[in-house]
Amino acid sequence: DMRMDRSDKNPSAQQLVNQAPPQLIMSWLREFGEERAALRIVRALCAAREKKEISNTLELAQIIETAVPRYGYMGSKKIHPATRTFQALRIVVNDEMEELKKGLVQAETLLAP
Repeated sequence: DMRMDRSDKNPSAQQLVNQAPPQLIMSWLREFGEERAALRIVRALCAAREKKEISNTLELAQIIETAVPRYGYMGSKKIHPATRTFQALRIVVNDEMEELKKGLVQAETLLAP
């Protein structure tokens, strides 16, 4: 569960991974994770969730790694292939873009004219 506020009624990352439409997941990965391999990841994710529900982060990370092997990921061994996917999911689960907008509006009221 990636929710910062677990009392929040927003869906958990597990619910989103298992229930969200593929096109929506792909848009999250591209927009919030800047993931170039979004299509491969979504295809692997959908194939896996057809067999059984994805129940934990390790399972999700392994699915992503099979779609985008670590050795071929952007020429770097420093970042795990699932990093950008988890970032995107965290942003969606916590509605971080909306929270950022609210924070900027509040900050603007504190600035001197």
